[in-house]
Amino acid sequence: MNKGNKKNKEQTGSYLTLLLCLMGLMLAAPFAGARDDTLVVDLVTSVVLFAGIWSLFHNRTILWAGLLIFFPTIAARWCYTYWPQEGFLYATTLGTALFMLFNAYAIFVYILHQKKPRPDTIYGGVCIYFFLGFLWSELYVLTELYAPGSFAISSEGLSLLSMKAELSYFSFVTLATLGYGEITPVGDMARTLAVMEAVVGQMFVAVFIARLVGFHLVAPPKKEETDC
Repeated sequence: MNKGNKKNKEQTGSYLTLLLCLMGLMLAAPFAGARDDTLVVDLVTSVVLFAGIWSLFHNRTILWAGLLIFFPTIAARWCYTYWPQEGFLYATTLGTALFMLFNAYAIFVYILHQKKPRPDTIYGGVCIYFFLGFLWSELYVLTELYAPGSFAISSEGLSLLSMKAELSYFSFVTLATLGYGEITPVGDMARTLAVMEAVVGQMFVAVFIARLVGFHLVAPPKKEETDC
């Protein structure tokens, strides 16, 4: 196996691992919210951030930029776990949002520079979709922290972790434009964010993911190597 094939294989593995971690975070958040088990969410989120950093190793410049967001975010998250101060809460929420945005951008740029269809382009595209959902989830939490009552949530007396789980659910429902109606954005900023997420979600699936799938379908078959 030559160096180029080895690099492509490693990149495919990093995006597949990242995708599995993101799916794990989606599954863990609601259950942890129901039990108010902060440690579970912190551990899974930390694993996602580590997997996100691993996916950036193909570009050293992007990797260093990602690390500048990664370390303060991880530090703030674990400081808030053991010392729940409001400043740490804002820092970890904002840092996680920035990391999700940056990681999605880095994968997007990587995919656009690929000239041949590979499995990692599909894995990376799905990772971006998950990142968008979690990005808006953090933005909704920031909005609710800054302006309490921005969302009308049917369940009353929610803890912070349960509220984050509810807003994560709302984010992905909005991204997929399902709109079940249990949670309603009532504040101006909340409504603006919800509309933006719905539009981005539809455009992403209709244009970007469709392009990736079509790219694979129309790709010419590989020529079989023959011995001279």
